[in-house]
Amino acid sequence: MTVIHIWAHQKATHFDTLIGQNTHLTLCWPVALQDDMFLDATMACSRAAWCLTQRTLPESDHFHLQHRGMAMSKLRQRLSQVQSTINKNVLFTMDYMLNISYMTKDDAAFKIHLTAFKNVANSYLSARVEVNDEISSVISHRLRSWEALDGYRNGVDVFRQRLQSDSSQEVAKLTHIYDTLSWQQCQMLAGAAPGFVELVHLGLISLELAAAAVQMGHLLDHIQEGLDKRVSAHVTTQLSKILSSDRLSDVELQLGYALLALCFYLDRTIQQASQGRNTESSVDASLPMTENATQQPDLPLKAVAQAYINRKLTRCLHDSPVGHHCAMWSSLVLGSVLLQLERRGLVENEPLSQNDLFEHGLKSKGHIILVATGQALASSASVQSDDTGRPTQLLPEPAFEFLAQHLLGTPALCALWAQSWQATVRRQRDWEEHGQLMVGKPVTIPEDDEEKKASIEIEYMVLRDGRESLPPIIGSLDAEAMGQRPGQVALPSRRR
Repeated sequence: MTVIHIWAHQKATHFDTLIGQNTHLTLCWPVALQDDMFLDATMACSRAAWCLTQRTLPESDHFHLQHRGMAMSKLRQRLSQVQSTINKNVLFTMDYMLNISYMTKDDAAFKIHLTAFKNVANSYLSARVEVNDEISSVISHRLRSWEALDGYRNGVDVFRQRLQSDSSQEVAKLTHIYDTLSWQQCQMLAGAAPGFVELVHLGLISLELAAAAVQMGHLLDHIQEGLDKRVSAHVTTQLSKILSSDRLSDVELQLGYALLALCFYLDRTIQQASQGRNTESSVDASLPMTENATQQPDLPLKAVAQAYINRKLTRCLHDSPVGHHCAMWSSLVLGSVLLQLERRGLVENEPLSQNDLFEHGLKSKGHIILVATGQALASSASVQSDDTGRPTQLLPEPAFEFLAQHLLGTPALCALWAQSWQATVRRQRDWEEHGQLMVGKPVTIPEDDEEKKASIEIEYMVLRDGRESLPPIIGSLDAEAMGQRPGQVALPSRRR
């Protein structure tokens, strides 16, 4: 009898939320034990992941190189056969080769393997379109995850691609401070929040975007007066026209996507008020929790979140105080709206329905946005030690009330921002301490600067999110449960 010892961290991070099983144990190993090519690939990939956690390079490990070389040789032979059959063994092997090139930061090999895997996987899935089995689901997941990582690296804006591909989509003509302003625009600017006025005067945003922010502020101020959902739909339409323009700066995208998220928040609040604040299940049942639903008349929130992450809009895009405030405000708005979604309590180690998977993906993206924003601001944080003696980066908690007054917000939104920020910090630290963000992450080297190290960490979470394998975000953590000192939030120190 052969006894196989599975590395505990690898076992913990290969749970597939779609099928409710551990893909490494349930699907991959049974296949690998019957196919020498895939067995070599499995050994090579597992060894590479283990080497990285030991702070050693896989390319200097004889065991890894031996099995990797044999797997590649056998893979080439099978693909070169005239009557070669593409099966799960070939696809799993190609996926593991992709994993290895990603973990070792071999970008040239990654591009080659990704192109090959896309072609073969799409051919395999199109031939099995009528078959809805676990293997097809896992391969589809893997394909989406690698495409998500590729989209992040290339800054793909999936939301604007959809807008600009729609021939019926109107495009707004944008006016900036150096253009001739109308009397109405001057009046609007006089009533705008100080932060938006400053952004307009710096030429960072258009008058049309500032006007949409003023309209949103008016709606938020009168949210308790029984607004009609069509009112917020008008703002959503205006924002879609603005975001369809080719003359957009990254700051305008940053604010535009945050304002779209506020439209969703406003719609949700109006629905709850119109239904007399019934039970959560009856309210949420009418919310657009599936991707198809959000693409109809409602907001495609998933595309907005993915575009925000891919364009790296979580960082400060202008070297000024208002640029810093704009980045923090936009990320807090979008991240907290994504994290507040709650259709039902998600349960760990159980398969999720399509609606639950969609919610899981939105909440994961909200988590990534807030983590990336915290990392972008962490360069100015001091390094201290907490009561456990473990180094902890302390970042002053965002001035939620100031951001609401300087840009846009309400007391309810401030409370939501604070809860989301604090819960994200705690969640990220827990995931790291339990090794859930450990396996398969590329190792950083001393030559990597802080921006590169942060990019590796966010890329890894984007990849895991694309595979829907980030741990489920269950419930929320309030500030008191976190045990932080007032005014400060602990950011997990990045492991070198």
